[in-house]
Amino acid sequence: TASLGARTGIISVIGNDADGQTLLGLMKEKSIDTSFVIQSSDRITTNKMRVMSRNQQMMRLDSEITTDIDPTLEEALIKNVETYINTYRPSVVIFEDYNKGVLTSNTIEKLIDLCNKHQIISAVDPKKKNFLSYKNVTLFKPNLKEVKEGLNMIVEEVDLKKMQHIHHVLHEILQHHISLITLSEKGVFYQDQQNSSIIP
Repeated sequence: TASLGARTGIISVIGNDADGQTLLGLMKEKSIDTSFVIQSSDRITTNKMRVMSRNQQMMRLDSEITTDIDPTLEEALIKNVETYINTYRPSVVIFEDYNKGVLTSNTIEKLIDLCNKHQIISAVDPKKKNFLSYKNVTLFKPNLKEVKEGLNMIVEEVDLKKMQHIHHVLHEILQHHISLITLSEKGVFYQDQQNSSIIP
């Protein structure tokens, strides 16, 4: 969003370490507000090292903690989001879920309630662990693989009728407003309350 010219802030939990300082520096270079990022000595900043040979990735070495943040950090994170909302009145809150333990089911529920209370659009790029925790979110944006895993559903053919059925199954559970499902080389499916389409 920052590259599109939008005023952007990030709210998360990282380690109190050198990788964390590097990450904060990189974001500040892009004019991203990092003042609401929590640095914790109980976590480490996720670091992915790629071993390359002849322009191909041979292996990746990950250094990270993916267990859920503890209730104290959870409370501090929710408070930071609340303060950010009250201070800046953002148009959109985006949940980027990578299964790293920062977005717990409790945090997700409280933050979506907060967004809805302030009439802020909420959008999520979900992962399998909390896939069905994003109840009442505005926009739900998984890819087709995540949908199949999250709903334990077999999808052999991708057509508009099948995708509309998937939206309705998701809506029954999540009560969200818009589905936006990426379909790899087949494009993107979207459905809101009036319209639906597959865009190549």
